[in-house]
Amino acid sequence: DGIPGAGVLLDASVSRRGRRLSHEVGHVVGFHHVAGGDVSYVYSHYQCPKEHRMFRWKTMSSPNCEMNIMGAWYDGPYCCPSASLLQVGSSQRATCLENTASAPKQPFCCGSQCSYNCPKEEPPMTFATSEHKDMLASILQCWLFLRGHAPLPGVSAMEVQRTPRVECVDFKTDLGSCM
Repeated sequence: DGIPGAGVLLDASVSRRGRRLSHEVGHVVGFHHVAGGDVSYVYSHYQCPKEHRMFRWKTMSSPNCEMNIMGAWYDGPYCCPSASLLQVGSSQRATCLENTASAPKQPFCCGSQCSYNCPKEEPPMTFATSEHKDMLASILQCWLFLRGHAPLPGVSAMEVQRTPRVECVDFKTDLGSCM
């Protein structure tokens, strides 16, 4: 269309199993990380429809049993392997499975809010986790609305050398071929 857009560059050694491309494309759309400290960020774009225009970004409030592509705080069954992050003497410590820093097992949870209630096998990663699906859907709707619009004044596009496209077909249980 001649309208500039963003691109994602990944090192060839990055595995497709970790969903890194999906994560980075999430950033292109406007998603921030959902795990970690509060970012005190207000998402605002005056050109978007009113219902998708503005809201405060929210990071995870506590560990849970979901895996968001933009970050996770999985409440895994293993104890935190880092002594500095352990809640020594905590009643929660007794409910987790033994874990050591020298040979850490995953998935583990660190912090005083862990309950260690999630299974050893993590669920598939998704953008649509219960705590963030509405917010991420709203950002996506804004991004879809803006596609095809000219960039705002003062925004410049970086010229990128065009290379042949590589497409990979993956399966639910294994990686597929790339052409």
